[in-house]
Amino acid sequence: MYNIYLEELKSDITNTKFVSVQADEATDAGKRTQFVIILRFLKGGKLVERFLEFVEVSDRTADGLATTLTEALEKLDVKEKLIAQTYDGAAVMSGRLSGVQAKLKETFPNAVFTHCYAHQLNLVLKQACSRIRGCKIFFANIIAFSTFFSHSSKRVDAFRQFCQRALPTPSETRWNFQSRLIASIAAQKEELISLFEKILDEDWDDDTTQKASGLLNILTNETFVFFLNVFNKIFMNVDILFGILQRRSLDSHMCERAINTFQMQFLPLGWKSVHIYQKSNIKLKEER
Repeated sequence: MYNIYLEELKSDITNTKFVSVQADEATDAGKRTQFVIILRFLKGGKLVERFLEFVEVSDRTADGLATTLTEALEKLDVKEKLIAQTYDGAAVMSGRLSGVQAKLKETFPNAVFTHCYAHQLNLVLKQACSRIRGCKIFFANIIAFSTFFSHSSKRVDAFRQFCQRALPTPSETRWNFQSRLIASIAAQKEELISLFEKILDEDWDDDTTQKASGLLNILTNETFVFFLNVFNKIFMNVDILFGILQRRSLDSHMCERAINTFQMQFLPLGWKSVHIYQKSNIKLKEER
């Protein structure tokens, strides 16, 4: 089946003027690292993306990945047609002098490198928050909630008795996925408080009791609740922008409009944050 598909793909490549390649690493169910290669080109006047292959790689250096990518592309005879290459911002891929993109241009000189826009958004979020002490502490605490329930089936069963919405596991490479975890905690804060109080009242192991006590203190902390509410609002807009940047039909004009819209929606949160802080404090005092 794949051979038939590959012959059809080669026919499409022969009949198109220009080709772009996208590549990234992924981990399969067997915990093996594979290189995913995707081609992007015009077919019948429409922009299409086509899977080329998964390649299991042992050499994950820039040289190894560049060789793997070059060998896959040379089978298609696209030396003059390959005008673009798109990866994430990892140094091994995007390095200006010794990254995969630089090494690929030695064989395909017309292949201009474009840093993935969605990945740039992830990097902006991560770098911005890593410079602010309160934000660093907040996101470290956020991950602790997911970790607490991911290592014990007994804890998961207790969670299901109180909460209807699962706590997602954050992704290091898709940093905006933190938004799902933040939204889930914000929506179920009262239920989580009840759950942790129940754990402290019952006979649980010392590790669970200690961590539940710590997470309960976090959930009732004024600063944490403030950041929870603020980032919940921020990520609502971030998720919309991220979704647009992931569209196959994205062009530079659409990207610019999406970023401008995001900025217009994001800027008012500066003065609204004061109101959020005051509202969070009032609610915490009422709960006490």
